[in-house]
Amino acid sequence: MKANDKSLHRARQITQIFDNAFRVPGTRFRFGIDPLLGLLPGVGDVIGGSFSAYLVWLAARAGAPVPVLGRMIGYIGLDTLFGAIPLLGDLMDAAFKANVRNMQLIERYATDPSATTRTSKGMLAGLLVALLVVLVLCVWIAYRVLAALADLVI
Repeated sequence: MKANDKSLHRARQITQIFDNAFRVPGTRFRFGIDPLLGLLPGVGDVIGGSFSAYLVWLAARAGAPVPVLGRMIGYIGLDTLFGAIPLLGDLMDAAFKANVRNMQLIERYATDPSATTRTSKGMLAGLLVALLVVLVLCVWIAYRVLAALADLVI
């Protein structure tokens, strides 16, 4: 993928809108429309997820290998998982910026494919472990809540 490729330029622009369009006055903190869209139940997440999928598609079209694509999907998975928490998830979405991370990954892959692939393998393993830990934690919390409800009913 060439650094001046039209689709890459368009992806940079959309990433800017989704994750960095606005600055909180008096700070360096930036956010985009993605966390704002997250406030719209269902629809906002679909719109944000569609753009995230576009970045993965762009990387796949450019020939990014499975570890790089997996790392991108892992970032989206973390963003989606935490984004499912009402309000708190939207704040996390503003801070984590999966789209910016994925755009940076595409740009790194365009300039140094072998190093990006190598580091993505390690990051992907770490993301998978983190997702597994979060999944186990969610199951444990659900079990504890259900057990507490059962105690109240019985």
